[in-house]
Order: sequence, then C-alpha cells, then structure tokens
Amino acid sequence: MRATEQVFNFRYRSAAHWLEVFRNFYGPTNRAFIALDAAGHHRWSRAFGYLSGQTANGVGWYVPDAQFSDPSSDIVISTAGYRPILQVTVPGSYRPEGMAAAMVQLAPMVKEYTKLVKPCH
Repeated sequence: MRATEQVFNFRYRSAAHWLEVFRNFYGPTNRAFIALDAAGHHRWSRAFGYLSGQTANGVGWYVPDAQFSDPSSDIVISTAGYRPILQVTVPGSYRPEGMAAAMVQLAPMVKEYTKLVKPCH
C-alpha cells in the first residue's frame, strides 16, 4: 500500500460565499449555527457580514450584506432555520421588489416541503 499527498484547491466567489458554504453544508459549522438561539443567529450574522431578521410570511431569510448593499447586483437569499436550506438567486434587474416578492411567494412552499429546525426571530 502506498499513500501520496494530493492538494485540492477550494474555490469560492468571495469570503462571504466561503462562509455561506460552510454554514450551510459543513457539518460542524452547520451544527453550531443550528444550535444557536435567535440572539445567537443575530450575533453570527452581524459578525460574519450577514443581515438577519429578513422575514416573509413567517419564513426567515439570510441575505449577504455585500449583495444587499448594491441594488443592481444579483442577490442570493437563503432560508434560515429550515432544512434542507433553500437558496434563490434574484436577478439585480428584479430588485428591490423582486427579492421581497420571492420571499413571500416561496414561503408557503418552504413551510410545506422543508423542515423547520430552529425558528428565526
């Protein structure tokens, strides 16, 4: 038997994207985030550059600050507190109304087809 070292370069669009991937899909980070209460979600979000408290029809959403602050850019919104996590890209040309409309229109389907694991207040 022989072992050889291999290097794998992870590629992310930005630091915010790296954090989003780890928060949503990497077990230890994901579990830490799920274990937080609403105040912890808020502290996490502010510490790592995310807005918290975006809620539509009872479903919490997270929006990266960097995308939110540029009204012409596409924006990725992610459900908060539900599994599996749903991510939606809203084209910049649909903003600002499109982001809120997407959240409102998707809320019933999020509630029906995903599992609420921790409410986001």
